[in-house]
Amino acid sequence: MDAAQKEMLEKQHAQSMNDKAVERIKQESSEVNANVWLEEGKQIQLLDGKTYNVRPSKLLHARKLMKLLGTVSMEVVILNFMETDSPEEDETRINNFYDALMIAFTDYPHVTKEYLELHCDVVGARNILDVLVGLNGLKK
Repeated sequence: MDAAQKEMLEKQHAQSMNDKAVERIKQESSEVNANVWLEEGKQIQLLDGKTYNVRPSKLLHARKLMKLLGTVSMEVVILNFMETDSPEEDETRINNFYDALMIAFTDYPHVTKEYLELHCDVVGARNILDVLVGLNGLKK
């Protein structure tokens, strides 16, 4: 085998390796793009030990979520339960807080305000709100 044939074989081999690498990268890229377009959601585990899949909100719920987030404290969750001189405003704020949390569980009809009161702690509530904000592309 002369030098020219050897060089040609090396070029063919290199081209074959490059083609395979390009195909692999294209495949990986298409999988990443599919995951971006078909958002799978985030996993949340409540104190009941069950894992729930929280997905981006439907438009109806996203609009409601935006309104609710303006009325609740996300940074210090416990402040949502602080009593003031207005019991009516306190009750409204608490209900808004639970309504915002429940948007994460629209696929789980058994998750109600009462259920969350028993199976969600302050850290979990903050995590749920952060997940909702992130999945729906909202700014804090």
